[in-house]
Amino acid sequence: IGASLNAQAGAALPWLAIAALFAGFNTYYWSEAFQLRRRTGLRALVMLAPGAVQISLTLWLAPHFGAAGAAMAAAGASVAGAVALAVAGRSLLALPAPIGALTRVLIASGLMAAAVSAAPTAHDWPSLIAAVTVGGGVYALAAAALNVNGARGGAAALSQTLMAKLRAALHLLFTDRANVRAR
Repeated sequence: IGASLNAQAGAALPWLAIAALFAGFNTYYWSEAFQLRRRTGLRALVMLAPGAVQISLTLWLAPHFGAAGAAMAAAGASVAGAVALAVAGRSLLALPAPIGALTRVLIASGLMAAAVSAAPTAHDWPSLIAAVTVGGGVYALAAAALNVNGARGGAAALSQTLMAKLRAALHLLFTDRANVRAR
């Protein structure tokens, strides 16, 4: 992004991330009730409401906030779509709302965002790689601490596997050396 658009893009990206998160919930979770009950026409009808929300918010926010306003409108429409699909889909098939799991993911994501925000601004590839590494590391630690999607069990199993392979490699290394010395 050119220097003249950096500020606008920086203001829009968090809103676009929220829009993408809720769009993912809409597509891959809340829409399932409509898919499984073969009521995709009803889903299309329900999605007219968030479409109207997006157009209205864009017309209202974009003139005042530019690209960030349009991104805010997209986020608002995605949230409205999630609510509309969840409410309308409940009568078709009551999908569970995993609030505890979502809360843990949001906490881990918030900690990752805070760590990346606290890192120096990435102006070149090495600093970008460092920021991504910090963000990924913080998320992994938070996910393990909060046991996001059973992360503790997965981390323990991976650790045990790696330790077993390390022990086997060390045993092989020292056994081969002892055999060579004995000859």
